[in-house]
Amino acid sequence: MPITDSSSNSPCATKVCTSPPHSVCKPVGGVPKCVCPSSCPSFRAVKCGSDGVLYDNQCKMEQAACVKNMTITETPRKSCTG
Repeated sequence: MPITDSSSNSPCATKVCTSPPHSVCKPVGGVPKCVCPSSCPSFRAVKCGSDGVLYDNQCKMEQAACVKNMTITETPRKSCTG
């Protein structure tokens, strides 16, 4: 889901981030940039990603998708190796 900054005077007010996936808009030097989230909650709700990796939670899986610039979806846990 694209995320925008609702502050009308923010450089991100009209920026819609779709690439990389799950990126968020952050103003960098007054210019809107789509960046990957830098942190996630620490709770565990393990998710198996379509890349074969077990993630601690949905946020961690989405963060990995952003960093890898690829779509990662939840798959049955038996599909993961870790």
